Amino acid sequence: MAGQLKVGGNIIASHSGVEGAGEVTLQNVTLGDSAVPSHSMNFRNKIINGDMRIAQRGTTGTTTDVNNYLLDRFSLSRFGGYPDNATQSQDTDSPSGHLKSLKFIRNSGHTLTGTNGSALTYAVEGNDIYHFNWGSSSAKAVTLSFWVKSNKTGNFSLILTDTNSAYDIGKLYTILEPNTWEHKKVPIEAPTSGGTFNTDNTAGLYISWGFGATDSSRIAQGSTWGVSNTSGTSKSMVTGASTSLATDSGATFYITGVQLEEGTVPTPFEHRPIGVEQSLCERYYEIVHDAYGEGHRPLSAAWTTANSNCFIPFRTRKRSTSSNVSITGTMQIYNGTWGDATGVVLLGSAGHTGVTLDVRRTGGYTARYVYFIRNGKVTVDAEL
Repeated sequence: MAGQLKVGGNIIASHSGVEGAGEVTLQNVTLGDSAVPSHSMNFRNKIINGDMRIAQRGTTGTTTDVNNYLLDRFSLSRFGGYPDNATQSQDTDSPSGHLKSLKFIRNSGHTLTGTNGSALTYAVEGNDIYHFNWGSSSAKAVTLSFWVKSNKTGNFSLILTDTNSAYDIGKLYTILEPNTWEHKKVPIEAPTSGGTFNTDNTAGLYISWGFGATDSSRIAQGSTWGVSNTSGTSKSMVTGASTSLATDSGATFYITGVQLEEGTVPTPFEHRPIGVEQSLCERYYEIVHDAYGEGHRPLSAAWTTANSNCFIPFRTRKRSTSSNVSITGTMQIYNGTWGDATGVVLLGSAGHTGVTLDVRRTGGYTARYVYFIRNGKVTVDAEL
C-alpha cells in the first residue's frame, strides 16, 4: 500500500506501495532493503564554507580586483568596468543555527552602463559534481538553498553557468522583507544535453548571485538551460530582477547557510566540523608560513655562502600545481644572531604538497649548514 509520512506539511518519506519493493524514499535519499542510503548523506553539500566561518584572508576587504576573495571560496566580482565601490566583511549577524555571514555594503551609487556587472560568485570544482552527470541524458536535478538578508526587497538574480560560462540557467529569488533573514530554496533543473561541465580539478560549475547589469547583458529566467553570452555580465543579471544592489548607495546584502545538493527537496544545512571545513578551504588557499601568527621556524639548508633552500610543506594537498605563491614581509636567518634575508624567491613552481624557497643572504651562510628561518609570510592560492 502506497503511503507518505509528513511533518509540518512536508513529505519526508514515501513508499511506492508495491509489495516487496523494499524501498522507502526519505527526502532525497532512497533506502533499500538493507536501509542503506543510495547516496551518502555526508558531504552532500557541494559548497565549501557555505556557513562563512573560514576567513583566512581577513574579515574585511574592498573590491580592487575583478574577483575579490575575502571569506574563503566566495568572490565579490565586478565586470566590464564596474567600479570598486563596495566593502565586504565577515559578520556575526546571522540566522538561528549559524554563527557567521558574508556581508557587503555598497559605498556609493552607480549608474549601470555598457557591460558593467556585479555579482557574488562561487566556483564548484568538477571533482565535486561528476556524479550529477550534467550534460547527459542521466543528468540529475539539484537544489540550491541559502539564507539571505538585505535592506532591499524584490526579485534578484541567481545564475548557474557551465565551465565555459557559455551555457547557463537563470533563476529569480524574492526578498520579501527588508532587514530580515529569509531562507531561499531554489530548484535547479538538470541539463540533459549541451554545455561543458568539467569533472576534474578545474571549474565544473559557476554559481552567481547577480546584483546588476544593463538590460542587454541579461539572461532569460526559466526552467531550461541555454546558450548565453560569455562575458562576465552573463553572471550578473536575469531578466526581471532588481538592480538596486548594484546601483544604490548604502545597499546591503548578507548571505550564509549556502548548500548545493543532489535532489529536488532541500535538506537541513550540513554543519561540518570546523577542522574539516578548514582543510577543504585550504585545498584552494592556504597561509603556509606566517611566523607572527604561528611561530613557525622551518630549517633552510645552505648550498653556497649566499643561498639556502627551505622547503615549506602545505597542511593540505592543493588542487593544482599551477598555484600562485605570494611571499611578503622580511624573512630572517639565524646565524648566532637573527639577520634579515636580502631576498626570497620561489624555486620552480608550487607542487601539490609544498614550496621550496631560495632564501638569500650575501655572506651570511656556511655551505652545507642548516639555519632556522623566521618572519615573513607565504601564501598559496589555487582558487578556480
